[in-house]
Amino acid sequence: MRHPALRVLQSLCSFAAAALLAAARPAPQPPAPVLWLSALGEVELADGSWQGVDLLTRSDRRIDRFQVTLQSEAPVRLRLEAVTAQGTEQLWPAHPGEALVEAGRAVALPGPRSFFELRGEAQLRVVVGSQGQAPLAPQGGAHAVRYPLSDGASSQVVERSFDAQGGALAIALHGG
Repeated sequence: MRHPALRVLQSLCSFAAAALLAAARPAPQPPAPVLWLSALGEVELADGSWQGVDLLTRSDRRIDRFQVTLQSEAPVRLRLEAVTAQGTEQLWPAHPGEALVEAGRAVALPGPRSFFELRGEAQLRVVVGSQGQAPLAPQGGAHAVRYPLSDGASSQVVERSFDAQGGALAIALHGG
């Protein structure tokens, strides 16, 4: 049997070693804020109805117009650009530069039930934050959402998660 003083000393040493190990470990980093994004294209059919196209999964399809919907867990600075053979045009915001999108607020661009018209080939660039040259990092989250089309029908698209800290996402657009 051990002496009681030895048991106390052993307990104190174990406690001190555990405290030192805990202090030496870096604190876990909080997860990066997430930006949820979807891109809906519309194609007008011969009968005047509209068909939806998920541009994040089917950017090879021809479309007549498109809309981008996003929601961020943190405030983000954002702009949309169209890159064509004629150059780069800022689509949103209306003024040069970026606009602040508040945390938790869902935003449809150019607006709810509004679409950007498309003629010819273009590349849509969604630029988040000041790191617009780096690719926008996907976070792996995805879920289906439904959005209204111009004729009142709805279309299902996949909303995907990206790192809200910054970068650019390029989407090929094929207009009629």
